[in-house]
Amino acid sequence: MAGYFCYVIILQQTELYQIRREMDVVNTRLAEAEGVNKSLTAEKKQLSMTEYIEKVAREQLGLVKPGEVPYIPAR
Repeated sequence: MAGYFCYVIILQQTELYQIRREMDVVNTRLAEAEGVNKSLTAEKKQLSMTEYIEKVAREQLGLVKPGEVPYIPAR
């Protein structure tokens, strides 16, 4: 009887250890996802600002306003 109880206790401790390890992995993934969510929310907020849209259009797309002369630096 005592041997059976020891076996059950050891088995339960092993399962609890595995569950704790899985919890740590899941908590790490959750923290990463929350960080990504925070950065995407900040980017979404910036995308609603006209100044940011203009900056992106100028820097990444090379767009200019009507009447402006684009400046292309020589390398």
